[in-house]
Amino acid sequence: QICRDLIFFVAGPPSKTFNYVSLNFFRDLFQSRAPVYLTNFLVSTSTWNLLQWAQHSLQNGVSHFDATPSENMRRYGQLTPPAYNYSNIDTDIYLFWSRNDWVTAPQEIERWLMRQMRPLVIKGTFEIPEYNHLDFAVATDVADRVINRIIEIVRRNETNACTE
Repeated sequence: QICRDLIFFVAGPPSKTFNYVSLNFFRDLFQSRAPVYLTNFLVSTSTWNLLQWAQHSLQNGVSHFDATPSENMRRYGQLTPPAYNYSNIDTDIYLFWSRNDWVTAPQEIERWLMRQMRPLVIKGTFEIPEYNHLDFAVATDVADRVINRIIEIVRRNETNACTE
């Protein structure tokens, strides 16, 4: 229960389509995906990624990795790391987002991303209001609400894509 509450404290409130352990842990354990989620939680990341995410939170911004001042000078030619330059992105972007995503809040998208993007790069936005950050990966309806939309976009825009 503590792990579940901690995850939702960070990611946002649980949606109805998030398959997790309910208050009756032992009764629902084998009907839930929670053991799979917790077994693989953060498996595909590294300590460096976690450190950079922590830096983003503390800086209230998105920049390159902040090492030591001397390493920053070697890497970036300055004492502090430069902010990411989103205006360099020149490919089509489709945003899937949620007001319940507490990891990447709409205010952050507006402040860090949208203001720096090139005009006309963002081709579409899809709000899924009840999703939290984790739902975009593990909700029971993520195929219908996210993945199939992505496949449709790719099929519409890329010749010979997703033919199987």
